[in-house]
Amino acid sequence: MMKSVLSLSIVPIVAVCLACGNPKGTPGKAAVLYYDCIIEGRYDDYVGGIAYSDSMTTDYRSQMADLTAQYARREVESRGGLKEVRLLDDIVSGDVATVFMELVYGDSTSEEVCVPMVLCGDEWKMQ
Repeated sequence: MMKSVLSLSIVPIVAVCLACGNPKGTPGKAAVLYYDCIIEGRYDDYVGGIAYSDSMTTDYRSQMADLTAQYARREVESRGGLKEVRLLDDIVSGDVATVFMELVYGDSTSEEVCVPMVLCGDEWKMQ
């Protein structure tokens, strides 16, 4: 009985870790994983990639997810939606980093963005 209860309690934890990949490792890989969450419609997971999002109230976190969904819908209407995220570079200085990415849209346009990142425990999160 204890083994099955333990197995059931681990499943949600594993699912969360796999939702957008594991943001450990380089800040560039973490940033790409978070932006991939937008492409996949996983707005709550994207918000979870924001530094100290675990300290947000439930309402505020929900509002952030709604804003992310609005951004995604607006990009679908104006540029065919976000289709791909390409890592260009990341510059690390201790527990902070700047990640440079290219966002590619459905209409073949692209833009370069830079995302400040911070190391929270052993995971890179967006600032």
